[in-house]
Amino acid sequence: MLVADDSLSEKKDVEIYLTVDDGWNHKKAIIETANHYKVPLNLFIIGKVIEQDPAIWRQAIDKGHMLGSHTYNHHKLSRIDEEIIAADFKQYKKCVSNALGTETFEKIKFFRYPYGDTGNKETRPATKKMIEDEGWRTSWWNMDLSFSSTGAYGVKAYRDPKEQLKYFAKNLKSINVPLFHFKDPDAKAIELIIQFGLDNGYKFARLDSKKSLLKA
Repeated sequence: MLVADDSLSEKKDVEIYLTVDDGWNHKKAIIETANHYKVPLNLFIIGKVIEQDPAIWRQAIDKGHMLGSHTYNHHKLSRIDEEIIAADFKQYKKCVSNALGTETFEKIKFFRYPYGDTGNKETRPATKKMIEDEGWRTSWWNMDLSFSSTGAYGVKAYRDPKEQLKYFAKNLKSINVPLFHFKDPDAKAIELIIQFGLDNGYKFARLDSKKSLLKA
């Protein structure tokens, strides 16, 4: 399971793995921003979103961005049974293979749980095995830059991209795996963090480029 929590040592050692989930909104803006600055994104896109517009994801992959699995339907896995989860995994594989090619599916190395929900006590072991059977590593994040923890119900979306940048800079580590979504104000926050990282000489990379993140 990937949980990046390394402490910051020297600035030159800082690595940033930008992860963006779902894929509903602001697709073009976020991908074009990353392309402009020539930094890779780690994209955890829902299968049914891929089906809606395969071309944009093909182009993103061609530009060097990484695709990770985020299921087909984005169910909360604790609320569905093992049979539905298995059907979702099968549908995701079929979707990616048909829309983006079998070779693209076979290059997927990471899985991210929708909502961070690993399932209930009955489904969790089976789901974990399904992930392992595909040869995927579970990818977590060590910095949530989509939602703060100060809302009335414990979580609320950021409204100001400068606040997202401020939080990022304050909590910088040697290995940084920030979580974003395809939404406002994340699109602008991603650009601010890319600018900040490049100005400081930090490294932006794909998750599958680092061997230690691929180890079981």
